[in-house]
Amino acid sequence: MASKASKKEKRDEAPATAVASMPSLVKLLEDHRNALSKEFKSAMTSLEAKLDFVQETVTDHGNRLTSRG
Repeated sequence: MASKASKKEKRDEAPATAVASMPSLVKLLEDHRNALSKEFKSAMTSLEAKLDFVQETVTDHGNRLTSRG
């Protein structure tokens, strides 16, 4: 008789043709959406910081140009 661990391993190794249940697909899509959302927020935070730096630099250069003229 096969051990419980080997039975579980066999269930985890379902063939590619196996039909997934709707709840498992919904969970998978939700997990994927959450991961993408986290990545997107991180990228936006980084871009906002860079944009703020560029804006400060432009403002500083503009102030220097107007103070010399």
